[in-house]
Amino acid sequence: MKHLAIIALALTPLAGLAANLTIPAGKTYVVGVDQQELVLENLRIGDGAKITFSSAVAGWRVQARHAYIGKGVVIDGSASAGELGDSESAAPACTSGNAGGNGGDGGDGVEIRLQLGIEALGDMHLLSTAATEAMAVLVATAPM
Repeated sequence: MKHLAIIALALTPLAGLAANLTIPAGKTYVVGVDQQELVLENLRIGDGAKITFSSAVAGWRVQARHAYIGKGVVIDGSASAGELGDSESAAPACTSGNAGGNGGDGGDGVEIRLQLGIEALGDMHLLSTAATEAMAVLVATAPM
């Protein structure tokens, strides 16, 4: 009985919902700042749909009572790469090349939290990796 009460309590925030979100098959849906927290009755994501995030979105939390996820769905919250390092010009013949500058830090990936009552699930790929510092460029060319 305790487990039933805990489950019922966990679903209580979903009790009076009427909102729905449908992302058509093959379309890209961009999550904006005003959509960082969604509480839905129905979430439908079509085959091959892709969800990306505006640069201002740090996290995305979705609660859906009923979720229908198609095949090949991608939720891509990967971070943007850092700035490239500075390149140096080619070195004169028979000398070592000059080192380029360090790249900038990459960003953090989007924190994605999904609480879904899954009714149908094809396959879904979640990407939320942080970017690493961009690599420095080294130019070392010399004629032979």
